[in-house]
Amino acid sequence: MKSEDLYRAIGNIDEKWIALAEEPEKKKAMVSEKHKRPLFVRKKEKLCSSRRFAMSLVGAELYKTLISSRLIFVVLLIVCLKIFCAAEIHTAAISHPYRFYAEYMNALEGEVTEEKLSRLREERERIDRTISGMEGMESAYTKGEIPWAEYAAYCDDYADAVSREGSLSKAEAQAAYLTALEAETGIKGWFFNSRGWESLYTGGADMFLYTAILILLGGTFAAEYFSVGEDGAAIRILRTMKRGRSQTFGAKLVSSLVIALCLAVGFNLIDCIAVFRSFDMPAASAPLASMPIFENVSASVTVGGYLAVFLLLRIAAALMLAMLVCALSEILSRSVPLFGAAAALALLPALCDGLGMTAGQRFRFLNLFAGTPIVLSSAEYAWFGSDWSMLTVCLCAIGMTTALLLSAAKRMFVK
Repeated sequence: MKSEDLYRAIGNIDEKWIALAEEPEKKKAMVSEKHKRPLFVRKKEKLCSSRRFAMSLVGAELYKTLISSRLIFVVLLIVCLKIFCAAEIHTAAISHPYRFYAEYMNALEGEVTEEKLSRLREERERIDRTISGMEGMESAYTKGEIPWAEYAAYCDDYADAVSREGSLSKAEAQAAYLTALEAETGIKGWFFNSRGWESLYTGGADMFLYTAILILLGGTFAAEYFSVGEDGAAIRILRTMKRGRSQTFGAKLVSSLVIALCLAVGFNLIDCIAVFRSFDMPAASAPLASMPIFENVSASVTVGGYLAVFLLLRIAAALMLAMLVCALSEILSRSVPLFGAAAALALLPALCDGLGMTAGQRFRFLNLFAGTPIVLSSAEYAWFGSDWSMLTVCLCAIGMTTALLLSAAKRMFVK
């Protein structure tokens, strides 16, 4: 080796040793420079980094629940069935009685007045007179006292009167109800065609939404025990650190809430679109008590305003169901017992109702899932003199039960 190369090699070694010697000083300078920044800046950076970690966990749980498990295709199938059934259920069948009743209600739409009641009485007199006079017209035509044209015109009037009688009776019943409502409660009700609103508000519990939440979230915790073999290897990997276990539990709950919220909004939106496409939805500013099914609701809620209450109740029920499913998924650690518990939650109260036990009909979770039944029961009982007391107590009871189950599930998962 030439002397030049030897000197160059020795020089490179010296430079390397100098760089290694200076490395701790550089790191120390970087640390001191980092701590020179204000305390709130460092705390904000730490918080942002933890948030990024948490959000990555939530994203991973969403991906695992929807994409990796391929359950998204099952949910899409349920959505298609929901759209088809909603279009079939919320269809305005145009029959003569409905058409005549809608004609009366559209003509009388608005607050009940003496003038509108008088118009109904005049219509009743006209129809009764037409029906009762048919026998005399037949006799007169048989005797040749009236021409065919007059008799044929009267026959048309008679057929129209017979067709309208049932619809007029229904309109008169609505008038009698509104009159009694004003006399008893002071609420000035409205005439309006409420068929569209009734179709939306009395549709019952959405079992498509119930099934979708159960299928998607039933394996939130239970599936972890079988994701890697049957010895629970995956769950042991997740539980390497206590903080990691707690963050994983929180990420699973947040992802489940996001999924349940999206499903609840989407399924209720399908119902609203189907109803608003099929029916006229008049008199949104009318008092809710104008509809006979809400006769016990004395609160100042309008027909359109109740839509917000109705949707919020159904969405809250979906979120509570999602949390119950997640809690039971960890506590039971198996999918089959979880599905059995969910079926019992839905079917046992119905069985009690079939056996004549009225408590099973009024105090079942599906009433909250449907929205309107629990509102009607709350208004009927009027605990503490309020239409909403029973509803509030039920929401608090279900919420506390859900919180206790979630607490037990967290202790099992984090330990």
